[in-house]
Amino acid sequence: MRLLKRNRAVESKVVADKIKVLLPSFCPKLNSNKSTDLAIASIEYYAKVNRNVNIEVVSFGDYDAGEFTASNVHHNYLGYVGCEDLIDAIDACHISLVLSKFETFGQVVAESMARGTPVIARSNTAISEMITHKRDGYLVEQSDVESVAIAMEWFRTNEQYEKVCTESRTKVGMLMDTTAFEVLYFKILKEFYYEK
Repeated sequence: MRLLKRNRAVESKVVADKIKVLLPSFCPKLNSNKSTDLAIASIEYYAKVNRNVNIEVVSFGDYDAGEFTASNVHHNYLGYVGCEDLIDAIDACHISLVLSKFETFGQVVAESMARGTPVIARSNTAISEMITHKRDGYLVEQSDVESVAIAMEWFRTNEQYEKVCTESRTKVGMLMDTTAFEVLYFKILKEFYYEK
């Protein structure tokens, strides 16, 4: 399944009447940790407050229930995706919404940021170590629909959106550098093995 890619050269910022949101792991009943129910409620709230804005939600992964009722939300569920379709999905969206209650490492966060698609995430998970608030993503302090809607609006109206995208890509490039992993690995090895 190939999505139309977002043309970053044409869409240098989120257009006034449209925002595309990536929502991974669409599974509100199977995995409550992913907080898909909060994401759905937040997008619904945002849609109702901003009736003039068209919201396209692209989701993938498990699907057990949940749908959008607001008339200005279009949901494109992809099911399980391979590498190429995942890249297309990320590239097609303006932001990724990852509201997991706990994460040790946010793979979708890293993948999104690597493609220059900034992420909205909770500030109290390990994902927050990857994101600098309002520089390369957005960290939500409160886990409520209003806070997530404010984050979505921040991206939609941000004149520096393209800069945030660039910072997002740069940040994950620095974090995922093999030298950084090597230094971390030897630090852990020293702490757990050599100092015993």
